[in-house]
Amino acid sequence: MYKEIVVCVNEAEGRDNAITAAAAFANQHNAHLLGVYCSLGEDSPLVPAMGVVSADLIMEAMKQYKERRTASKQRFKEITSEVGCSADWLDDDSVDAPIRAAAYADLIITNQAAKDKARGVSNMSLINRLILESGKPVILTPTGWNQTGFGARIALGWDESREAVRAVADALPLLQQAEQVDVISINYEGDDDIVDISEISTYLAQRNVANSFHLQVTSSRLDSPEKVLSNYCDEHDIDLLVIGAYGHTRLREIVLGGVTRHMIRRSKVPLLLTH
Repeated sequence: MYKEIVVCVNEAEGRDNAITAAAAFANQHNAHLLGVYCSLGEDSPLVPAMGVVSADLIMEAMKQYKERRTASKQRFKEITSEVGCSADWLDDDSVDAPIRAAAYADLIITNQAAKDKARGVSNMSLINRLILESGKPVILTPTGWNQTGFGARIALGWDESREAVRAVADALPLLQQAEQVDVISINYEGDDDIVDISEISTYLAQRNVANSFHLQVTSSRLDSPEKVLSNYCDEHDIDLLVIGAYGHTRLREIVLGGVTRHMIRRSKVPLLLTH
């Protein structure tokens, strides 16, 4: 059961969609929504690139920062008022504010990896921090997502990894309320180690999850896991994809591209990630 939800508000594209989705989700679950401002690319906003900075430049940077923070707060207030959910704004814009807020919440919602077009900075670092440091599940709403609801038709990426096990546990309240849960296990031609989804099916059924349809995909190695997952979501009208995040070390994911990083940037449906 989700009773306290944090929405991380930032200037990257898709911000308003994320706030709207979070407010609607809070209403649906009779939960409280806490808005937290998360500035992008400003962990050390006054550190000069060349070692010298004028007082005027510092003052201008602070002025612009406060304007962005005020605009984000105002937009949060407007949207939550329109939706009519129980909501408050956290007046703490420190770098660690979202992590501290998440410690006392059940779920984090924010927009998927995108850029603030005005400044060219991305929220990718913020998303990685939330996934790896918060200890809570993170839902990312796609940039072009214009639906308020999600979670009626869920796809669960399953490979018996620690991260996948954690994802199932964190998503269980949503899985139990879903109309449909499709378990997807990706096995490539020639693999000896094939995941048997009958056990996860039994596990979910014991917990009243309506997982009446399962799919075990065997595909060519030319099809990456992220492509298989994305295609399945498109073809089956999925409105939430649940996966474990960063199953390999983050360094290895960065070097190899990584399923997690691709889905964070490219998923066309809301994505629940947990580490």
